[in-house]
Amino acid sequence: MRKKTQANPNKARSVVIFIVEGKSDENALRNWLEEMSDTLQIEFRVVGTDPFSDPENERKNSETVIKEIVKKELTRGHFFEKDLAMIVQITDTDGVYVYESAVIVSEESIEKMYYTPDNIVVKSEDEKRYIARKRNNNKRNRLDQLCKTKQIKYKTGAIHYRILYFSRNLEHITHGNPDISSDDKEEVADEFSDRFQSASEFKEFFKNSDFAVDGSYEDTWKFIQKDARSLKRHSNFHLIFDLLTSIT
Repeated sequence: MRKKTQANPNKARSVVIFIVEGKSDENALRNWLEEMSDTLQIEFRVVGTDPFSDPENERKNSETVIKEIVKKELTRGHFFEKDLAMIVQITDTDGVYVYESAVIVSEESIEKMYYTPDNIVVKSEDEKRYIARKRNNNKRNRLDQLCKTKQIKYKTGAIHYRILYFSRNLEHITHGNPDISSDDKEEVADEFSDRFQSASEFKEFFKNSDFAVDGSYEDTWKFIQKDARSLKRHSNFHLIFDLLTSIT
């Protein structure tokens, strides 16, 4: 494993913090992101879940939620607010942009909700109402706001912010399999990281695979918001490479 980059004391705003939902995201991405630049300090904040599904955050402004997550990382003492160059949030799309009619009740008994390339299949009408009207609406509204947020204001200045998506989840992109069990996610993430021999190979995978959405940052978000694309294998993570270059 590559030695962790330390903040450059002679260069202001050298820290890029990635907000991710699971440890597997960090395992899959961190080593190669650190290889991208010798002048940036890459930090990860693993939330453990979708931060907007936490009941404590239900009534909070989206930017407030992001700032509170970053604040928790600041308390670890690896860097200070004045060192922050960019906040990058990685999210799963979870099918939140599908029409309500794409949320269907299973005709057979099932233990839990599951996804298909075109539908969200649920256990009951009550669960359908919750997923289609509350969960999806809440996350969709958050994403619509955050994808238009380019900066988050702090006392020491405005910090660049971007939110990037991994389709239904990380494994959907890295392995074409969104249904890998929770117990296997970290092992699969390690395998993905070990797959590459260089940072250029890692970059090539995200930039030139079929799942990479073409266009500008704004274009990639307009794309994922249509039809059932938020259930399919799409990602705009490849934009991270130009973003890191732009702040180096």
